[in-house]
Amino acid sequence: MKPSGNKAEQLVDAYFLGQLSESEIADLQELLKTDFRARNYFASAARDEWLLHHLHSDLDAQLVEDEGRSRIISAPMMLFVRAAAIIVVMLTVASLFIYHDGSHPSGRSLGDRSFAALVTDNESKAVATVTDIFTLVNDNITATINNESRNLNAGMPLRNGDEIELPTGARLTFQYDGEETYVKMGSGTRFTLAESNGAKYILLDTGEMSADVAPQPVGKPMTIRTKDAEAVVLGTEFEVKTGEVTRLAVLSGKVGFQSPDKVQNIEVDAGQFATSTTDQDWVARPFIEKVLTPVFDRTLNTEQHDRYIIIDPKRNFEALLRFDFGDLDGSLMEAKLQLRVEAFGQDYGGAGTVRLYMDPTNATDGDPARDSLVEIASYSGRVDAKMNLEFEIDPSDLKEGINTFIVKLDEKGNDFWFSSSRGPNPPKFILKIVNTKA
Repeated sequence: MKPSGNKAEQLVDAYFLGQLSESEIADLQELLKTDFRARNYFASAARDEWLLHHLHSDLDAQLVEDEGRSRIISAPMMLFVRAAAIIVVMLTVASLFIYHDGSHPSGRSLGDRSFAALVTDNESKAVATVTDIFTLVNDNITATINNESRNLNAGMPLRNGDEIELPTGARLTFQYDGEETYVKMGSGTRFTLAESNGAKYILLDTGEMSADVAPQPVGKPMTIRTKDAEAVVLGTEFEVKTGEVTRLAVLSGKVGFQSPDKVQNIEVDAGQFATSTTDQDWVARPFIEKVLTPVFDRTLNTEQHDRYIIIDPKRNFEALLRFDFGDLDGSLMEAKLQLRVEAFGQDYGGAGTVRLYMDPTNATDGDPARDSLVEIASYSGRVDAKMNLEFEIDPSDLKEGINTFIVKLDEKGNDFWFSSSRGPNPPKFILKIVNTKA
């Protein structure tokens, strides 16, 4: 049921008096969407509110009595006042919708200030420089500002307000101007840069990033915002990953971690991680990171190349990888297999669906039996030389001790190469483990 005319006017009047609760502001917002009479009343009240505080103060020399003589505001000045009032009305209505939605019109989360407001402080100002970039052939990493896009390359500036999206397989590293602060963005990540009065902000819409942050000016920390969390950084090394939830892992120093409403607010020390959650208080827990290389790896069905492993369905070439996880000493919270694609002769990459299988029997003698293999991850698309082909793996699929994997390319795929453990960029298994002994 819609509020009656009097009720609508009461809501509007209470809004300008600052007397509405969150739920009442929500009611008012919905009302303004559907009731033009309420919108007209709101606009009129906003205009009157502005005139009350400006016409009778800033302009009182033209409006109030001066030594007994009533002074009349001039027609040009009245046009200016009305125009200013209209602008204020528009901004007031917009601010009401932004405030209640808790988001920028693009759906981006807000903290104390919107990203749009931060950007307007120094819009388009260069704030950082691209130091390293990688994309697949014919792909580009683009930065968009003021509806204008440009393709990024190493050495190019990044500007205040840049919205940047990395395609699958790409990676980007940039350095903030004037300091030793480096930020790395991973495949498929989408983010926006902002800077205000010397304080750095990154809006991380989706994906993952890591950063090595130099000490920041007093009172001007770097802030990483996601849809449900903020990381506040004074100078440290850390990682942030966001999707359904946000997870912060601190490698050195200390990082503040809080919910947008500041209800959850904790400090995460070096060697700790924390995850945003809605069903319990946020806590920082210790973790350790293991980076493992294979104890054994080779190309199945050929011994043609020792430093490289070939994936080629036409010749039945597959990869066999064995890793020794040892005693995990805690529960796995993240597992990732990383393979570096290499160029060989005129072969710079391939395409298709690459599948990662695990042998649950963990046999260490001979090749795994085909009927025992279980698919645990896959990647579809192109792969090019210097690309890190990464597989995110459900930690529950892994075990202590030896774990055996097969990497295959579907029949219609185009062959490619990656470095073996004896090559320039060995395969890596990156494990993050909750440290229960700390």
